[in-house]
Amino acid sequence: MTSLKVWFLGVSLAVTLPAFGQTTAPKKSLQDCVDIAWKNNLQVKQSEVQVEVNRNTFEQSKYTRLPTLNSAITQGLNLGRNIDPFTNAYVTQTLNYNNLNLTSSEIIYNGGIVTNTIKQNQQLLEASKLDVQATRDQVALNVVLAYLQVLNNEDVLAVSRTQVDITGQQVARTEKLVSAGALPQANLLDLQAQYANDELSVVTAENNLVISKLQLLQLMNDPEIQEITLDRMSVNTPDDTYNTPIQQIYASALKTQAAVQAADLRTLSARTGVAIARGSYFPSLAFNVSLGSNYSSAARRSLAGNPTTITNTAYVDFQGQQVPITFTTTQPGYTTQNIPWSEQLTNT
Repeated sequence: MTSLKVWFLGVSLAVTLPAFGQTTAPKKSLQDCVDIAWKNNLQVKQSEVQVEVNRNTFEQSKYTRLPTLNSAITQGLNLGRNIDPFTNAYVTQTLNYNNLNLTSSEIIYNGGIVTNTIKQNQQLLEASKLDVQATRDQVALNVVLAYLQVLNNEDVLAVSRTQVDITGQQVARTEKLVSAGALPQANLLDLQAQYANDELSVVTAENNLVISKLQLLQLMNDPEIQEITLDRMSVNTPDDTYNTPIQQIYASALKTQAAVQAADLRTLSARTGVAIARGSYFPSLAFNVSLGSNYSSAARRSLAGNPTTITNTAYVDFQGQQVPITFTTTQPGYTTQNIPWSEQLTNT
């Protein structure tokens, strides 16, 4: 029996020393544990990021009420035989051209799709905010349960150790009585077996305490905290005369639980989505404006130049003789030049 006792003590030390062999950590209150969990919990962070995504979507949808403005610039260079975009005629030369376009559009009516889309995105934004609160509530509840489980396991461990001390005293007393012949050997063997079971209970309680602390540390998700000591708290026992009706409790939960409120908002958002879909049945009315300009390096214009005087001589038959007649004509002169880019902006 002595060797069995030493084996149980060895298991206890092997299990407990890695977790509690260091210096005592500062005590953490329940509020401290909840705050740390809120700060580091991945689900809380993910829900907060989703709030920012929905906020950006909501802000973006509000800008759909504003008119759109688009511009485009096209630049081209053609070699050989080409169509002059200025005259739409064939030219055989290197052609440099560009097009400028500016368009604007504004929706006047489209069956309420824009308005309902903004409304739906706002509802989703408010629902995501409530999701953050619901996630925080769930994390806080899990931390509270884990915190109380650690305290309960500490109490169980203390009771188990006390029981080991009591059983050890009984074993020592019975050994003396058996040695004196006052009790049979079977009584001592029963107590020694009970003592071994009590030591096993201590080992089990220590393991349960380690596991419950690990679960609490996992919820807190702080890599800097390797061990934890909890500040023991007093929990008031609920009064047995709690006579609030169940329906009243249920109605109060519907008004205060963030998860329920978020689900209600998503229901409203789905109904708004139906209104958006119905808006597609109606005709849409929009105001559009478009401006454009073309430029061609082949574009030329004619300019008035110096007139040209042409003298011609003709002969007529007069009384059998050829008589010369001279007459002069004046033809207007003109020249051509390329049209500058700035003066082609009005070309469409």
